[in-house]
Amino acid sequence: MPKKSLILITAAAVALSLSACSSDPDAAPIPTSTVPASTNLDGIAIAGAFGVEPKITFTAPFAVTETITKVLQPGIGAKVPADAYIVANYMAWNATDGKEFDSTWQEPTPATPSPSPSPSVSANPSAASGSSSSPSPTPASSTPQSPAASSSTPASPSPSASPLPRFAVPVSLPLTKAIMPGLKKALEGQAVGSRVLFAVPPADGFAGGNTQAGIAATDTMIFVVDILQASLDAPSGKPGTETKWADTLKLKSSAEGVSLTIPDETAPKELVIETLIEGDGAKVASSDSIVTNYVGYSWTTKSVVEPWVKDGLKNDAAAVSSTLSGLQKALVGATVGSRILVIMPPADSWPEGSIEPKVEKGDTVVYVIDILFILK
Repeated sequence: MPKKSLILITAAAVALSLSACSSDPDAAPIPTSTVPASTNLDGIAIAGAFGVEPKITFTAPFAVTETITKVLQPGIGAKVPADAYIVANYMAWNATDGKEFDSTWQEPTPATPSPSPSPSVSANPSAASGSSSSPSPTPASSTPQSPAASSSTPASPSPSASPLPRFAVPVSLPLTKAIMPGLKKALEGQAVGSRVLFAVPPADGFAGGNTQAGIAATDTMIFVVDILQASLDAPSGKPGTETKWADTLKLKSSAEGVSLTIPDETAPKELVIETLIEGDGAKVASSDSIVTNYVGYSWTTKSVVEPWVKDGLKNDAAAVSSTLSGLQKALVGATVGSRILVIMPPADSWPEGSIEPKVEKGDTVVYVIDILFILK
């Protein structure tokens, strides 16, 4: 069975480890590798173009003390924004022994024919697919890779035991605090359609090591990532034609987010949905998980119940089917790139009120939602 991406499974543990090291002056320091550190990636050769399984050659052991990045093939798509979600294929190696430890290229079996090739790259990242419902588990290589025989022997993966080539199964990766710092540093700002090579030191990766991945606390990791798609940083599309309530609520948009002014008049009794910006991306299905920016207001208190920026992040990912009934009605059928205003009476939000966010029983809530991405 395919296993979840090791770089995602251990992200929380890595973040805690890094936090402990940075905030506790008495904490044990991150072990230092005895391998001389390289200041470039010139000694690493990658064969294969974008979308093709990469083949690596380098002399192991190899180490760096900071994340170093090299764009092997530049893309022509939009730049990946900060805290974005991307769809990508990747392969990762332990730079100390040359072993592959994680990959989205999956080994076929006789009973499992290879699926169609990876999705083509679009210069418009808003055209994300809406065919799946949640962040996918990341298949990893099912055949062990041969370590470097010595410090003078190039490290390269062994041939697949199967006569069929491995095939790519792209996954969604959150370039947020949920992932190791080295991936954020290497991939934010890159263009969609790029193939990127980078090396990550322990401080930006598995600071305490990772037994499941076969990574020691002193090991550098090497990655090759193909960026297929990226979430938008803001809504994009044509202006909507229905803005009556947006005008009434004096909606204002700025670099800091969206704000509303709730009037003194009585709240609408029925659900209100206005498309303020109509995106040109894929349509959202009820089975999808999506990335959004949003803000929520209480009609009664006229105050924010859910802020635009939460824990330092704008973006939020959630399954459409797990949201409020009023939001589901607004989101299903809407397109990536859209901005939607939703006024929800209690029957479509929290009939009995809510503790978190704090909403009183019988209150009407107002949300403005930007649909930025459909997760794979």
